[in-house]
Amino acid sequence: MPIYIVSFIALEFLYNLYNNKRFLIKEVRINVISGLLVIVTQSALQFVMLARLNPFLYEHRLFNMDIGMYQFVVCFFLYTFLQYCSHYLSHKVRFFWCLHEVHHSALHMNTSTGVRNSIFDVISTDVLYLIIPLLGIEPIVFLITYTCLKVWGTFIHINEDIVSKIPLINWFMVDPSTHHVHHAQNPIYIDKNYGEFLNIYDKAFGTFVNETERPLYGTIGHTPKGFWDVQLYSFRVLFAEMRAAKSLKEKILLAIMPPEWSVNKKAKFLR
Repeated sequence: MPIYIVSFIALEFLYNLYNNKRFLIKEVRINVISGLLVIVTQSALQFVMLARLNPFLYEHRLFNMDIGMYQFVVCFFLYTFLQYCSHYLSHKVRFFWCLHEVHHSALHMNTSTGVRNSIFDVISTDVLYLIIPLLGIEPIVFLITYTCLKVWGTFIHINEDIVSKIPLINWFMVDPSTHHVHHAQNPIYIDKNYGEFLNIYDKAFGTFVNETERPLYGTIGHTPKGFWDVQLYSFRVLFAEMRAAKSLKEKILLAIMPPEWSVNKKAKFLR
């Protein structure tokens, strides 16, 4: 597990210990185990993408760019936009949501939540990032940009009692408060604030909302009962609905439509 993630978790633990606050060991354990297993399950995919596909696509790039700060700036805006698109699809396509719901099922916010992901997410919307080398960004530039932005992406999961709103930078950047809203099941917060670093795309596409009431974390109808329940819950619900569907068309639609769509109008599975 990357050292910055371990450092964030350790610092948050020490803060809670110093301030006599409860550290949610059971939930943190599920988060960390999920994160470690994801590293194992995704290592082969990451190798293929970073060591094979990215260089291959770069060799067949559509444009040529001189290496330098210009290329880093272009990569930064390409990556942050594609991250918004990837995250949007993870909420709007139910199969992808079944993978992403693992991350959203946490009932409390802390930095370990940033690594709470599906162990089955080996092929996902991250393939969108393959566009970047195809457009002429060198693989090493993408790798550096991706790694640096992921540090911030972990930090914004920090508990709201430690850091929440960060004035001034939250005009254009995602601060912890902005991302805490994204994790909430409050009706006004559902499907909002997809950005990981910049909030300008949310503002441009009408998916941005400020924190106006305390977030209630977790997903509607799901109270996590353990590691495997966290990993499998959404797929069990989806497959049960697909088995009950009357036609192949309905089965396919259940997998590709938004999570709230259902042939059963009384279905309880919502976000």
